[in-house]
Amino acid sequence: MKLFADPETDTELEETKVKLEPSAPTPSVKGIDGKSSTAPMSLALPFTPTPSHLSKKKVPGNFGFDPLNFSASEGTLDYMRDAEIKHGRLAMLACVGWPFAEIFDAKIAGFLGLPVLLNKYGESPSILNGGLDRINPFYWLLVISLAGLVEYDITELKKDPKTYTPGNVGYDILSLLPKDKEGEFKRREQEVKHGRLAMGAIVGYAVQEAVYHVPVLEEKIFGIF
Repeated sequence: MKLFADPETDTELEETKVKLEPSAPTPSVKGIDGKSSTAPMSLALPFTPTPSHLSKKKVPGNFGFDPLNFSASEGTLDYMRDAEIKHGRLAMLACVGWPFAEIFDAKIAGFLGLPVLLNKYGESPSILNGGLDRINPFYWLLVISLAGLVEYDITELKKDPKTYTPGNVGYDILSLLPKDKEGEFKRREQEVKHGRLAMGAIVGYAVQEAVYHVPVLEEKIFGIF
């Protein structure tokens, strides 16, 4: 029986034990082509492995989440990333514009002698709230025209795949994008995260107002906020 601890001997035993113990195998997952491959665990869903087509991709916002294999092919991944960034940017603008309209629409309309476009209870017009029929058709024409110009510019940029990256529209007049690779990657990932949060938030705006008929800034959470 060992009465006294020997630090050196105990350390050697622990190191030997670690060497002898088999390491946990990396989960094997099947890609869209049916072939098995090893992949790390997903950061988005830690209890599942990262899909094989994302395990080796170092792109902003990649947290190993694609359970339905929407981005399984190379071309599809770039297309989905491009679409996500565009929708995220629109959602971030909408998250600011929605409450802004509910605060200032009546004031601006009164100042300019125009009709108020808010709904009965002061909510912004939307598909769920209704009221979109009151929007001037020329507004929609302007929005579609601007979107078309942006898409045209993006199409021109895509002609050089070596320099084009998803979401790059060649617009950075304030030089907010860092020049170094690490800083640029971090900034693009921040944009993706904020865009995803905004897409969820704007859906919440619309559903909340449609259900409770209360402007988002006046809605109370548990009667407190």
